[in-house]
Amino acid sequence: MQTDHNQFTLPCFRILSDKQIADLHSAALQIMAKTGVTVQCQEALDLLGSAGADVSNPDRVKIPSLLVERALKTAPETIMLYTREGKPAIALKAGSGSHFGGMNSLAEYLDPYTGERRACTVEDIGSMTRIIDALPNFEWIMTIASYPTVPGAIADKVAVLQTIRNTTKPVLCSIFDVASLREILKIGAIVSGGEKDFLEKPFLLSFSEAVTPLILGKDALEKDLF
Repeated sequence: MQTDHNQFTLPCFRILSDKQIADLHSAALQIMAKTGVTVQCQEALDLLGSAGADVSNPDRVKIPSLLVERALKTAPETIMLYTREGKPAIALKAGSGSHFGGMNSLAEYLDPYTGERRACTVEDIGSMTRIIDALPNFEWIMTIASYPTVPGAIADKVAVLQTIRNTTKPVLCSIFDVASLREILKIGAIVSGGEKDFLEKPFLLSFSEAVTPLILGKDALEKDLF
């Protein structure tokens, strides 16, 4: 037996016990079933209503625990993200460890050559992307959709274009609304050589989230459903 070697594994940091996790899950189910959530998208309301949720009050949509548990069981165990070239990059799976990335775009930028703190430009987005692309411990890149030097209506699309031009790593995109998402997915299809190839091996991920407290916003839900 070989004994003169070290075996490295992913570090594990855990705060909650199994019982505490189960208690949090149970409490979340009770909140959705009894308190309810605000749903600001008619298509989502229609889907929830047809599945058995109480949608009589859009500001207090009550989702039965059974419906939530059923939805969790239908979710895929693993989601694979690919590089721009179609190679496997990140397997998103519960318990598989962490995947670190970097943000390539900020409202303000500290110029590495002049030391000046100034507004972030389109060229800066490309420069920061190339830096993150060169760092082996960063597996993905995230864009934001707000720059003082880029018109707001196109800022999210400009950021995505600058990013995929300067890296092959998966890109998490902050996108304004479903109209912008449609355009950005068309870009992904062009880069991949077609919509079918892009859907089979996606390298773009849309950033979409709920709003505290318990509000599912119109733009986020429309992007999710699309």
